[in-house]
Amino acid sequence: MSGITGIFHRNRQPVKAELLQRMNDAIAHRGIDGSGFWLNGAVGLAHQMLCTTTEALTEKQPLLDESGEICLVLDGRIDNREEIKKALAASDFHLRTDTDAEIILRTYQCWGEACPAKIIGDFALVIWDGRQQKLFCARDLFGIKPFYYRLHKQTFFCGSEVRQFFADENFSPKPNEGMVAEFLADTVTSKAETLYQNIYRLPPAHCLVVDADGVRPTQYWFPAAIKEFRYKNDSEYAEHFLAIFTETLQACFRSHKPVGAHLSGGLDSSSVVGLAQSLIQKGTIPGHGFETFSLIFPGLSCDESNYIQAVVQLCGIKNNALQTMKNAAFQSEIARESYYFPSPPNGRMLDGIKKLAHEKGMRVLLTGIGGDEWFAGSHFHYADLLRHGKFLALLRTARVDKNLAAEFNLSHPILQYGALPLLRPLIPDAARKLLRQWRGEPAATAPIDPQFAQRVHLQERIRRKSELKNCKGFAQQHIFSIATDGWQTFRFELENRDDAEFSLETRHPLHDRRIAEFALALPADQLVRQGREKFILRQAMRGLIPEIVRQRETKAEFSHLFIKAFQAMNGEHLLNDLALDSMGWVNQSQAQSFYRQMMHLHAAGNESYTEYSWTLWMILGLELWFRKVFVDSDFTLPGKF
Repeated sequence: MSGITGIFHRNRQPVKAELLQRMNDAIAHRGIDGSGFWLNGAVGLAHQMLCTTTEALTEKQPLLDESGEICLVLDGRIDNREEIKKALAASDFHLRTDTDAEIILRTYQCWGEACPAKIIGDFALVIWDGRQQKLFCARDLFGIKPFYYRLHKQTFFCGSEVRQFFADENFSPKPNEGMVAEFLADTVTSKAETLYQNIYRLPPAHCLVVDADGVRPTQYWFPAAIKEFRYKNDSEYAEHFLAIFTETLQACFRSHKPVGAHLSGGLDSSSVVGLAQSLIQKGTIPGHGFETFSLIFPGLSCDESNYIQAVVQLCGIKNNALQTMKNAAFQSEIARESYYFPSPPNGRMLDGIKKLAHEKGMRVLLTGIGGDEWFAGSHFHYADLLRHGKFLALLRTARVDKNLAAEFNLSHPILQYGALPLLRPLIPDAARKLLRQWRGEPAATAPIDPQFAQRVHLQERIRRKSELKNCKGFAQQHIFSIATDGWQTFRFELENRDDAEFSLETRHPLHDRRIAEFALALPADQLVRQGREKFILRQAMRGLIPEIVRQRETKAEFSHLFIKAFQAMNGEHLLNDLALDSMGWVNQSQAQSFYRQMMHLHAAGNESYTEYSWTLWMILGLELWFRKVFVDSDFTLPGKF
């Protein structure tokens, strides 16, 4: 977790040191371990350092090569260091230091623009190549590290956060109505746009070349070449997965400080903790100071204390249990001028955990993110059954799996034109959103002005999908979509921004390229078996986590946090005078009606209130952002926290 800044005048005008410094200062909170600054005529790079590995303690950025022609700034780390170092040595490239920045600089010297595909890890980087007079930028496979850029006439600006661009006195922000509409529809599809015109995100698995000829983004990773493999039995699949999982965990434990981990009591986070503790006990990874952190909600249906305690007792770990969050997080987020959409309540609820981890001296927190993305794939199996005409097997599975229809790949031609009409009676309420997205319709409860939706072509935006050329199966298409999903990318950007407030780096052992490519090559029956998802993960975790967790199929639901946040921020008051309504984006009276219905249902104990919570959060989040940036820079939230 560091911060990067870059300016490049393509017309060769000199960069102003004052502007570069202001942009770098805007993310000073990301660099409690120091900052660096490099200026060379038409290009300037700056860096804020947060050390999260032992190697980073001696790292100096911006980093120049011996010739002074190549300069790098990096936010990130390499998880396949030894592999790359061996390849560099074989190509006669020698390292002056053992830092990740040095290794990446040499990787660029060795393989040029093909270097990002060689790197496993989370990263956002900028390299100035004076030999070719170009900037080369790249972002990791899944967009864990943020990368924003802005184009203004002949100038290219880039950085880790949107707020940096406000340091330029020539920047006049304008809302991007297309993305506003996507947020209001609760269907973020774009990976490149932001809420501002002329501010962009580099999509995951992309690199970018900026020179006198223009700005050229290129995708550097495609999973199409990965082929399905077959083993003799389930045990062999589980052993292979466990070996890869162990490798990713070892990489994620590389830190000069104690490492912590989220422990929700769910299958994914428990698997990370269970395997980590097993490896610590064997001496495979250093475990000094390893602790876990959990949120508990005594008396509420979302409380997972029994699962958490089961893991703690079996693994013998030290756990820190905290109760709920403080709503002050929303006020502080607006006050600190992030100039962007505020994080949702179920994201900010982790602030207490992050604060405590920071106080304990930790720089790294592990999560279970990735389990759902790569191993919760019922519809791979179901779609294959349909494709091969195995209707009896499909019906047998339907009796077991209540979420069958919700997990279908509804965009596939077999379903669109053949099976969908026959299966429609089976589709539960949970699948309605997928059906709307397939048709290109916004959420049914989204009070979007129809003329506005038509003007920005919202229907076409919702329907656009990430397509994988030469797709060899449903699994490949799904994983490719997950890797480049617009909402997933945005989710990581919000998480990264929140982590920076506490000088932490979040790492995801299950959301690793090696895990993804392994899952991509699995037969579908290793993902789902008899209606139960994550089959291979459950098999591999046998004996490492409690049976009550390993067999668990439920998930906690935290929508009540939205109600608390709405009440704390006086949401009904905000809805009485929506700036979004004055812009012609939202129907205010309809939004007010939704709010009243949500509160009424919640007060009555009716769980259907959750149908309104996300839609209303998108409206109020946009309202807070719009008022702060475009209406009143001194705006503060009504109500007390």
